[in-house]
Amino acid sequence: MKREIKFRAWDIPAKKYRGVDGLKDLFSIRSDGFFNEDYVLEQFTGLKDKNGVDIYEGDVLDCGDRICKVVWHEQAGQWDTD
Repeated sequence: MKREIKFRAWDIPAKKYRGVDGLKDLFSIRSDGFFNEDYVLEQFTGLKDKNGVDIYEGDVLDCGDRICKVVWHEQAGQWDTD
């Protein structure tokens, strides 16, 4: 199975998500990644929720007994909930 790599961006001033296709020229590339202080870039985890909706880094999920935020753990090399 081929892994799908997708991103979305949270537009802080407008308070809504945007697809990255229209934002390519707005981000500058730095040694620590892409940067624009008006947007937060989020990566697709490769997972979907029970309704088939894509789950992205930073999403908040109902984990049954608590509310969880999806985060990337660099040392473990895996997605997890915080």
